[in-house]
Formats: sequence, structure tokens, C-alpha cells
Amino acid sequence: MITLDSLTLPEGLYWYDFDYCAIQQTRQDSLTGRVILQRGQMQEGRPITLLGSTESCWLSRTAAAQIASLRDQAEAMHLNIAGRSFTVRFDLSQSEHLLLRPLHSDSMSHAANDAYTLTKLALIEVLE
Repeated sequence: MITLDSLTLPEGLYWYDFDYCAIQQTRQDSLTGRVILQRGQMQEGRPITLLGSTESCWLSRTAAAQIASLRDQAEAMHLNIAGRSFTVRFDLSQSEHLLLRPLHSDSMSHAANDAYTLTKLALIEVLE
């Protein structure tokens, strides 16, 4: 089960960038031909991208609106996934940081129980 603050996210989401490495490194060649490596551990900025499919990540219009409304809050959120907990914010640097679409694109209804799909949720870990 994946939760974002008090919301339970739909089943079928998977953590795309689980293999992120917090160690960053730069390499430069000096004038003498030596390699200069600088390494350090990132304290925040881990990308957490949750991806789903239109066949498995369904939720109601009401739940979709609740997830979308989290983008407007000033406080960081708490994500629980795979037995781990993270403090996160939406990664608003990505234009498609949240992809919610009606399951039936030809539907003109706006009922609270209409089915939507969640195919992308891009978050970033922060220190708070």
C-alpha cells in the first residue's frame, strides 16, 4: 500500500527511479593529466516517480481531485512506500508531474464516482 499524507494511492503504481544513487560525483582532468574527483552525498533531491497504467491505476474523480489539490499546499507531504517513509513535494520542474485522465475519454460526465487513471506522480524528497 502506498500513502501520500492521508490518501491511499491506487494499486498498480510502481516506483520507476528506485535505483537512485545519493552519491554525486564530478570529474575533471587537471593540466598535469591527473584526474580530480569530487564526491559527496546529496541530502535531498531524490526523485520518486510513481508510474501506473490505464489498466491498473483507477481511482474516483473525487480521489483524483484530492491528489491534485495537494499541489497547492505549502507544507511538504509524507509518502509511505515499500516499507519506507519520505518527506516529499511535487516535482513541479516537470511539466507532467501529475497525470490524471478520465478512464473513458469520451465521457462528458463529471460525477464524483467517475473512473480516472493515475499514470504518473513525480515527487522529490526534501528536508523539512
